Amino acid sequence: MSRIDFVVTSELLYYSDDLLPQPTIKFIPEWFKNIKPLLKKNYQFNKFKYQKNISSCPSFIDVFNEGYVLLAPIDYIIKVDDNGEWAWEVPIKFDKDKGNNIPEVDVHNDNQMVEFLPDNANIKKVFKLNLPLEIFTPKGYSCRQIPFPYSFNNDWEAAYGLLKTDKIHEASLQIYIKTNKEILIKQGTPLCVYIPFKRKKYKMKIHNYSDSKKYKKLSNKNVLRTIGNYRSQYFKLHHKN
Repeated sequence: MSRIDFVVTSELLYYSDDLLPQPTIKFIPEWFKNIKPLLKKNYQFNKFKYQKNISSCPSFIDVFNEGYVLLAPIDYIIKVDDNGEWAWEVPIKFDKDKGNNIPEVDVHNDNQMVEFLPDNANIKKVFKLNLPLEIFTPKGYSCRQIPFPYSFNNDWEAAYGLLKTDKIHEASLQIYIKTNKEILIKQGTPLCVYIPFKRKKYKMKIHNYSDSKKYKKLSNKNVLRTIGNYRSQYFKLHHKN
């Protein structure tokens, strides 16, 4: 089994267990957990009278079954004025075992990205949170950095990106600031998700379903066990552990 290693470069963070990287499954948003099945209107049968929704949809559920969440280890106050002036502040600076002088927050100049964006991108400034973390994966493995799913944050968002974590290890998280008001990213807030994967090339081929016995069989294999009943069998089929 391959492994992802998070190396903490600050003693202060290392002994703060609840602020260390954790599996995504621990951070399912409350609104998602609180989804209740809807009653079918005028349904003539009492048994299985509830309508399925996204709480039983594989594409929503499996988002939380991969990757590791990076959390805000401290509070961050960030603001960008209408004229482009910016500022940030943190309540404490990290003790860094590596002994470097990298600030807790840095900024990408507008001429590095923002000036090239279309107006509807609505990004005021790109900041970088220099977390006291390093990420290591086996040779040939990278990490996909994605915004925390379904957070619907109108003020800021982590950048989507890829990092060859078998070669580059620093957790320097780019975030897009999307408002001119002062924002507070609270300690413990999920910042982003890191998903390790093996780098490899794929070939692509298009098939005609009606001419392909192989893919007809694969496509139909679990259909009845997945949707041929009134209770979702998705977890039973795909979450045996």
